[in-house]
Amino acid sequence: MKPSNTKHTQPSPLSRVRDTVIAVLLIAAAVAIVAAYQIEAGNTEPVSIVKNTGGAASQMVGQGGTTGSTGEALPDAPLDRWLAGQHADTYVVAADGTNSTCNQCHDPLNYIPSMDDMPASCTVCKFEVKPPPPLIEPANAHSVDCKVCHQVDRNGIVQADVRWLEAPAIEQYAKVSSNSQLCQNCHSGAETEGHADVVVSGAHADAGLECTDCHDSHALTASCGASGCHETLKETPGHDTDHAIVHCVACHDSSEMAVGADEARDGLWVTFAGGEGQELFPYLSHALTSEVSCNRSGCHVEVLPGKFK
Repeated sequence: MKPSNTKHTQPSPLSRVRDTVIAVLLIAAAVAIVAAYQIEAGNTEPVSIVKNTGGAASQMVGQGGTTGSTGEALPDAPLDRWLAGQHADTYVVAADGTNSTCNQCHDPLNYIPSMDDMPASCTVCKFEVKPPPPLIEPANAHSVDCKVCHQVDRNGIVQADVRWLEAPAIEQYAKVSSNSQLCQNCHSGAETEGHADVVVSGAHADAGLECTDCHDSHALTASCGASGCHETLKETPGHDTDHAIVHCVACHDSSEMAVGADEARDGLWVTFAGGEGQELFPYLSHALTSEVSCNRSGCHVEVLPGKFK
């Protein structure tokens, strides 16, 4: 039997060095990502716009970004409107004394996802992420910071276009097709008690309206009369002083939600949400129609044909 002529070549010293360097770099990258997640949760470093250890808004507020040289407020400034809105104060603690899960929407910069919820770009590296601290204290919270919806460049400038910060620790953003798609990353929580999905349907959906067509993008306030859409409400029957304590949605909801007075809004009548077995809670319907029934939910009782009290 003739000996084989196949030659078994040994890797050269240069290729062995190259393979070792690549392996070390991959391990270092994985360790850095894990460390970044833990640093973000601890949030013990000074806040910075450029680094991912703090919020853009918190640094700008610290720099006096909401006032002019005379100390007067700048109501037209996006940061000032953000401070006046709900996104500037979203800190919560669940009934069990933790907020690590709530922070996915209430404090995204401090949220650490599980391995199952990691973006695909993170799961290519074989490493484990330690569970987040069960509770982030108020002093270390960022609420819904500018960086959650706007990418910040290397010079610390908050970009005007919107993107979703899907991996805060490595500042990885995902593109969104619209402002409404951005909002839906958080405002879809029907599986959480006390939360409801924001589903726009009816007249507003037919008109192709986005969230920011009605809501100020920073203060989040919305007014049917001030939006530029419904400027002649006073001339429409039912839009009078007798209905001053009735919110638009209490009459114009098309999803048959419960209606009642909301004590937190000084007795204003609004719609209420709540799943099966859950306690009802005030929630402004986004399923609206121009057709109104005066006797819906027992608001008015018909005493004569076409007459209600």
